[in-house]
Amino acid sequence: MNNKVVKSFGSLAIAGLLAFGAVGCGQTESESDEAEDNVATEDVEDSQEEVQVDDNENSDVNLDQVLQEEDSETAIFSYAEDAAPDIDISGCDTFTQIVDQKLEPGMGYANVTIGDADALIVCSGAYDNMDGNMAAIDGTIFVYVDGVPTEIGKVCSGGTAYPLAITSDGKLMSASNHWVAKYLIVDNQLLMVERGAVEYDSEGTGNYEYDRIDDYSDGSEVVEAESMVNSMFDQMGDAEVINFDVIK
Repeated sequence: MNNKVVKSFGSLAIAGLLAFGAVGCGQTESESDEAEDNVATEDVEDSQEEVQVDDNENSDVNLDQVLQEEDSETAIFSYAEDAAPDIDISGCDTFTQIVDQKLEPGMGYANVTIGDADALIVCSGAYDNMDGNMAAIDGTIFVYVDGVPTEIGKVCSGGTAYPLAITSDGKLMSASNHWVAKYLIVDNQLLMVERGAVEYDSEGTGNYEYDRIDDYSDGSEVVEAESMVNSMFDQMGDAEVINFDVIK
């Protein structure tokens, strides 16, 4: 398998998406015709071979680009912004008032502890996880800041196979088939403290990425990406599924 060795990171900033572009220049019609007349057969064969090599190189670049763009920290938070509900909590002084006054039938809510922070998570809808829980794959998160309920962020998963869950050490987790993430609330901020991602090429070879924050400061430990990503998915499966109360 194709493994990436990744250093843990210390910055709390969310990385931006990478954009790629190319600029080319063209020939005039007469120049093009003249060039075609002077091309020898062996030159054509060489050109075709070069194109084949370039295509393979582009394939590798595109695989990395998928990880950088589609499974990056920024992209995962962007998915959550689109999936989790927008709630106007103006006039609400407590979590209870949010639940009683702002939520619509079908939406769900749960009071959870993430790290050391007490939080309210509101989902757009919940489903029977067949394990005694009404689970959800999206959530808008609120905490008390200076005694006032405040939204601090949103999370989501990629499907019902990955319900939002809490690990034994108090981290919130979400995932999809190709990425998995852990979150903590630190200083009233929702932080993605670990992220793993994997994409497969046409031959089924996995390309892995892994990032984490070490104690919220600069980290220097070198880790092997594939084992860490697989471990994160295992932890997601072992985490406690959040049970949401559904508004009737």
